[in-house]
Amino acid sequence: MFSPPLLVWRVVLATALIVVIYGSLRSPGGIELFAGADKLIHFVTYAALYILAWLAFPGRVWRWRLHIALLTFGGLIEILQSQTGDRSMDGVDMLANAGGSGFGNLLLSFCFPLLPRSWTQHPRRG
Repeated sequence: MFSPPLLVWRVVLATALIVVIYGSLRSPGGIELFAGADKLIHFVTYAALYILAWLAFPGRVWRWRLHIALLTFGGLIEILQSQTGDRSMDGVDMLANAGGSGFGNLLLSFCFPLLPRSWTQHPRRG
């Protein structure tokens, strides 16, 4: 059984992944604020996804798996984008995703001591 905080983080993560899928596959629109804004959005999004995934599945043992899972997710999104009529696959987006995931890990490493203990441990198995 999940503890309530862990369940909440997992629901938040699932919601964030759905929002990323929707945002990545819908028709592009609007004006780019500045050159490279798209890459910055990828970077920040994957940093946030990394942190949410780590909170949803706490523990140091998961860190490398989180990177692989997020990079696989990003790769699948890029492949799906190439199948739409108005989007294309972009390797630089994948680099921004990887950089964001790494930054999320780095940020979490510095913030780890500040997090409540209940957020940083695996639930006990009975």
